[in-house]
Amino acid sequence: ESAITDVLCIVLTGAFLDIYLKDSGADGTIAVSIFLSLFVTVIMGLVGGLGWLFIISRVDRFRRSMFSTVAAVFIGYGVAEQLGYSGAITALSFGFTLTNFKSFRFDRLPTLKDVRFAVISEPEKNFYKEIVFILKTFFFVFLGTSIRFESVLSFIAALALVLVIYGARLLLCRVVVSRKIPQKEVSFMSTMVPKGLAAAVLAGIPLQMEVAGGEKIQNVVYEVVLISIVMTAVLVPLIDKTKISLYYQRFFSTFAPDDVPAKTSGQPENTALTAVPDSKTGNRKNNTPTDSDQRIV
Repeated sequence: ESAITDVLCIVLTGAFLDIYLKDSGADGTIAVSIFLSLFVTVIMGLVGGLGWLFIISRVDRFRRSMFSTVAAVFIGYGVAEQLGYSGAITALSFGFTLTNFKSFRFDRLPTLKDVRFAVISEPEKNFYKEIVFILKTFFFVFLGTSIRFESVLSFIAALALVLVIYGARLLLCRVVVSRKIPQKEVSFMSTMVPKGLAAAVLAGIPLQMEVAGGEKIQNVVYEVVLISIVMTAVLVPLIDKTKISLYYQRFFSTFAPDDVPAKTSGQPENTALTAVPDSKTGNRKNNTPTDSDQRIV
């Protein structure tokens, strides 16, 4: 869900800015922009990802270097941007292809039936996760130093936007989420809507494109990111540990009740008691399987 919303943010922001700057919203440019940004860039990332898996399966030098894949992503990003498409969506599609290409079942295609592709290993995935963590850490430090509380009005506007987002999230969870999900889990889901890295990056684009009021837009979005993160960090432990969870349970009363821990007894549930005749007395007695019997079973 987080990845999908980031994609939509990037695509819609680019489309709206293009309409604003070119004043071409009346002739259907928004639909064309969204289609091109999604379809063309996804295809570029798909082809680039498959091509890169094909290359590293045959070039050991690239296969042994984890940074070679990062360099390939940069190349794909740059090519997409030079062609006028979204480099971010291309990179996302590229990464999705690297780890999910087997699900596409390309081996069914006659031209790719005998082609051998490499596989991204778990150590490589963990390495990329560490890079993302480092980049996010430094970016949020930069974000913290960039926030300027220049006016109370901008802060109130940001707070109002956050409240609208959380209110819409509550209603959305109540309508969309399956009723089989426990109430507490749905309550947590209703708070999982903090704005993050994608919103903060997109906030600076209007200012870079010299849009009127771009600085104000950036400040408000930065404040929205900060307020939403703080609210989520506060609401989660409140729902888990305090009586505020009762209000959420009432709101999500149509959902499944929270799981109740099963009572434990002296006898394990998976241990069967069977009655067998005693060889000496002929009487029947309970026979509990031993550990060795259970291991054999």
